[in-house]
Amino acid sequence: MKAMHGSRNVLISGNQFIRNDLWAIGLMPGTSAHPGRDSALPNADGGTVVIGNVISDFGYGHAHWVWGSGSAPLRFERGQEPDDPPLRDVAVVGNVVHVADGTEARFRWAVLLDPSPGGPKGLRFTGNVLARGSEGISNVPLLGQAD
Repeated sequence: MKAMHGSRNVLISGNQFIRNDLWAIGLMPGTSAHPGRDSALPNADGGTVVIGNVISDFGYGHAHWVWGSGSAPLRFERGQEPDDPPLRDVAVVGNVVHVADGTEARFRWAVLLDPSPGGPKGLRFTGNVLARGSEGISNVPLLGQAD
């Protein structure tokens, strides 16, 4: 599931993602995202709720050989162009990233957030059950999420 290019006020709810290899849910502003210009409404990504999704067997799909462990089940990135406004105001609530007993996590982190200055702003994580990847839950501390 990918939301980009000015995707705002999106609800990603109640899905089951199995055997994905690059990401299961990715929010990333694209080249069509832009701040408000000349009285036009901004086309900025955000105001999104990601709730009640289940991600399992991540990295065990047919394309793992291409992406390897550089992928992440939940991915939140900066825009593609320098003037793209950052992804803002996203609630990530009650999602599960599950790794079955006896299998290894085939990702570094369950959540990958772009930490650059143009990266996401105002993301809140609450009540998620996130499996540890080879390097932990997330590449940066998650606001509102206990490890």
